[in-house]
Amino acid sequence: MTDGPTLFLASRLALHRRHPINPKLRELPGRCYRLAKRYGDRSPNKPTPPEPHCREWSSNRMARNTTKTSPKSPVRGSLTDLAGGEIYGLIVESSNDIIAIVDSEGIFHFMNRRAADALGGKAEQFIGKTMWDLFPQPTAERQMNSIRQAIETGEALVAKAPAILHGETRWYQTNIQPLKSPPKQPPRALVIATDIHKLQMTEEALRASEERYRQVTENAGEGIGIVDENGTVLYANPMMEWFFGFPIGKMPGALITDFFSEDQIPIIQAQMERRRRGEPGTYILTARRADGSQRLIQITATPWMGEEGQCKGSFTVIRDITEQSRAEKELAESEGKYRNLVELASDGICIMQDMFIHYANPRLGEMLGTSPERMLSRTFVPFIHPEERTKIQELYRRHVENGERELGIQETRMVRADGQIIDVEINGSIIVFEGKPAELVTIRDVTDRKRAEAEIARKESLLRLLMNTTSDIAFLMKPDGTLLIANRWLAESLGLSSESLDNANFFDLRSPETSQRRRQLAKQVIASKKPAQLLYENGGRHYDVFAYPVLGPREEVEALAVFVRDTTEKKRAEEEVARKENLLRVLLDATHDVAFLMDLKGTLLAFNNRFAAGFGRSPKELQNAHAYSLISPEAAKSRRAQIEKVLTEKTPIHFRDQREGRYYDNNVYPVFDGGDRIAGLAVFARDVTSQVRAEAERNRYQEQLRLLASKLTLAEEHERRRIARLLHDGVNQNLALLAVSLKKLTGETDLPALHRRLEEAAAQISRAAEEVRAMTFELSPPELDSLGFADAVRWLVEKMSRDLRLDSDFHVQSAELPIGEDVKVLLFHILRELLINIGKHAEATRVFGSLAAEDQYLRITIGDNGKGFDPLQPLAMEHSGGFGLFAIRERLKHVGGELTIEASPSDGTQVTVRIPVGSAPPDGET
Repeated sequence: MTDGPTLFLASRLALHRRHPINPKLRELPGRCYRLAKRYGDRSPNKPTPPEPHCREWSSNRMARNTTKTSPKSPVRGSLTDLAGGEIYGLIVESSNDIIAIVDSEGIFHFMNRRAADALGGKAEQFIGKTMWDLFPQPTAERQMNSIRQAIETGEALVAKAPAILHGETRWYQTNIQPLKSPPKQPPRALVIATDIHKLQMTEEALRASEERYRQVTENAGEGIGIVDENGTVLYANPMMEWFFGFPIGKMPGALITDFFSEDQIPIIQAQMERRRRGEPGTYILTARRADGSQRLIQITATPWMGEEGQCKGSFTVIRDITEQSRAEKELAESEGKYRNLVELASDGICIMQDMFIHYANPRLGEMLGTSPERMLSRTFVPFIHPEERTKIQELYRRHVENGERELGIQETRMVRADGQIIDVEINGSIIVFEGKPAELVTIRDVTDRKRAEAEIARKESLLRLLMNTTSDIAFLMKPDGTLLIANRWLAESLGLSSESLDNANFFDLRSPETSQRRRQLAKQVIASKKPAQLLYENGGRHYDVFAYPVLGPREEVEALAVFVRDTTEKKRAEEEVARKENLLRVLLDATHDVAFLMDLKGTLLAFNNRFAAGFGRSPKELQNAHAYSLISPEAAKSRRAQIEKVLTEKTPIHFRDQREGRYYDNNVYPVFDGGDRIAGLAVFARDVTSQVRAEAERNRYQEQLRLLASKLTLAEEHERRRIARLLHDGVNQNLALLAVSLKKLTGETDLPALHRRLEEAAAQISRAAEEVRAMTFELSPPELDSLGFADAVRWLVEKMSRDLRLDSDFHVQSAELPIGEDVKVLLFHILRELLINIGKHAEATRVFGSLAAEDQYLRITIGDNGKGFDPLQPLAMEHSGGFGLFAIRERLKHVGGELTIEASPSDGTQVTVRIPVGSAPPDGET
């Protein structure tokens, strides 16, 4: 609304141009309006003095034509220069309207502060600029056309148009008043622009809303009208006019009571009285159409209240329910046919009017813990749970008043006669009962269903929790791919929110190639009704998809439970494990030990080839075999005892045992599961049979050496005694006798006796010499020196064979070889010892042998056809005083030689001695 000072200025300018007063001036305060009216009614020849109350508003009015300017006058272009009077300048500057003076060429000569603010500056900046400098081209052209029109016609012009300021379009109402212009200057006009943008937007929205409601009303399928407080029709839409038989636009002015019979007028008047009280209502009447036909209609009326709260009439909607009423009547007439159905229904059914029960079937009585007879004529309210009564009563009231056919299913709680609370579903519809509208209510006990739903919801919540807890993608979908439930991992893998997956089709969320594989998997599961698995790779990652059928009551597939597991890390781990297992197997097969891994029950988990070869079986035969079943019960018992120590002490152990004549060193290591619990056992067994036998042989050898040393000591002492005895009993006795004989010669003079004595002495000397020679032969055979080594060997064999009464066949195949004298003596004694052994033990009749040189070796072979012996039996020192076979072998080792025995029981013996040519015993040894 334009403020007072602005309108007063406008009125003064209007009076000056003899224009009538704008109607808005009537909204001014009383004295200002009277002043404006007085100036508006005066003529040019009848001056009227200003009213005293407004003298300050009009003082110095005539000073506008003064040419002398006060030093305190405003700058050029102010309203004081143009219209005169400081008061006018204050009024204009304080106005909320845009005020400016523009000439026909569009040049601004004045603008108030509001106009300058709208342009974003001060008035001094815009004085002298043109309309096109300050506004866009379309706005400037439109404003200049209006200004020129007002100047040319000399009359005020009011226009509404949009203007663009700073890129924003706003609506303004512009009042343009032509002004007198100074001589020889373009004509000017006063422009007053009021911002009516909000008003314009409101009016446009109102017009659009009115148009929409007009279209809805005009095209509605129900009769819509407006009736005043006296029942006169003020408006009727085409459907209402058609219903009552009026031409279009001819029904307004008619009385609403003209279309009903006399007996229905009291009902109409009672309803109109309710409208006057501000109450809406719905009622049913029989209407009379212009052609005389009658139709049953439902009237819904809403009060039309005035600004001061008085009822001006009602808005009325009518609906033809003739066919509906007929159908309801037929339904009522057929009630008897269906009474049995109602009586036997599984739902509770009752008929109510104003919330009072007029019928209840047996099921309802059973549901509420009472008899149907006791429920009749009682209000339905006590059976409703106290917390639900207000809601149900309000629903019932709105349902009845609005005349809705169906109440709609409502869940609520009811109270049985015994106080037990049950959950029910209530649905109601309007029927005609005993000629009056009533409510047919169906009540279904859903207590068990609600409990089941709660249990299902609980299990579903638990299922969702479990699905979100698992690290796999998990979801449940229909056979067509519609998602029923999915965990958050599916949403995250697709980059979607969980809400966006509700009822989405899973197959549409994947690429065509992936979707095709998933569809084939789903078809396979549906067809076979069995779980199926799909392995695939995508983006360098590996996935396992498991699909399980969810069968319905008829064994049909109702849904599919799908789990998708990212097995990339698992596959990498398996490949790494396989690589390490292969490396471990290579290492195990490369070792010379038997190695295997078993669990705590003894089941084989892994083993190397030597393990399988040791039992003479293939690796396939030993897969998952029991380790204890492969050995004897005694060995298994021993092994169990050793392993029990490992399990108890949780430390490795070492032990040696024997199996099938072979010895094994066993090392058992506990294998932990990452913590302190033993998960299995690693066993390594090494065949140490050769080592054990070598150790036994070494021990036996050492024992033989010890015995040999003892024997040698005893033999040496025995030999000393024997030589001493031989010297004492033989040579010494002979020498003593010789000394006695020679002593007797000193006194012997008889030549024959002397000769006899000399012969006895010579015989004694010969015997002593023979004994000395025999002893010399035993200590160092003289034949070696006189005959040479080869002939001495042949002589020895022949001599010993004769002495032992054995046939001999000995061949010498080599000349003399360069071997040391000590070695010759050693070989001579060895050969003599071998011949003595044949004579003592072989029980032979023939000896044979040879002496030969081969590959820088001297070889002596001596054999017999005696009883032989087992060469594997331990060799023992002989008690005959000789070296024995062991002593022979040991003496040969000192000179680099070796002794080979070929013998078998009852098949004779052959001994071969080989000694390198040029060998000699170590220094200091003989």
